[in-house]
Amino acid sequence: MLVGYHINKFRLLKVFQVLVTIICGVLEVTEFITYSIYVDDVNSSGLYSVRLSKLEYIEKTNTNDGQVKIFYYIVIFLTLIGIIICLFNLRTMWNSQSWWYLLGAEFFFFTLYLAAGIASLYTESGNGLNCNITSENTNNPIVTGIVNWRIFQCHLAIASLVVCWVNIGLLLLSLLISWRRAVELSWVLTPSSSFNDDVRGNMEEFRGNMEGVIDYTNERMFVTNHEPATF
Repeated sequence: MLVGYHINKFRLLKVFQVLVTIICGVLEVTEFITYSIYVDDVNSSGLYSVRLSKLEYIEKTNTNDGQVKIFYYIVIFLTLIGIIICLFNLRTMWNSQSWWYLLGAEFFFFTLYLAAGIASLYTESGNGLNCNITSENTNNPIVTGIVNWRIFQCHLAIASLVVCWVNIGLLLLSLLISWRRAVELSWVLTPSSSFNDDVRGNMEEFRGNMEGVIDYTNERMFVTNHEPATF
């Protein structure tokens, strides 16, 4: 099956990728806001001797690698802008003999997001992906609130990781489709390949069938026009 006829389905896939990428960004922003509230509650409670800083969220510490977060933010931004640009130029890239533009763009976004996904998975797995955070001082509502914010942040981190890998799967799918489209377009440049021979053979067979239909139609019209008139 030639994928060249399914550009609208491919466009819908790219739109879905945009929506999933936006969800990734929203989850990351929400996680940072949750962490900020957690830090404010800890510092204002007066129950702890240490003071936390919101900058620790994007710094490398013993329990957190903020540099991975910064890299992930950059990946989300570049992917979102890149996919939108591809959507506006999709018809040109889809039908162009310069097929490496589409294939190269899809490969770039996939590898970029895959790197961010692996880095995020490594960071989160270091924490055990465990949100069972408890406190001995359960009678203090301030401590309970602090623990709840921390648990909520943990859930957001896991949700962001899951959505990230969903987007990686979608980007892999579009990469495979763009590779298939590149093969279809490259038959003009490499006519000796077996796939190109099949495509060219199908086109020649279709052309031959159409020529037969046209010849038969013309013949019938000629016979009809030269039949003697009856009165």
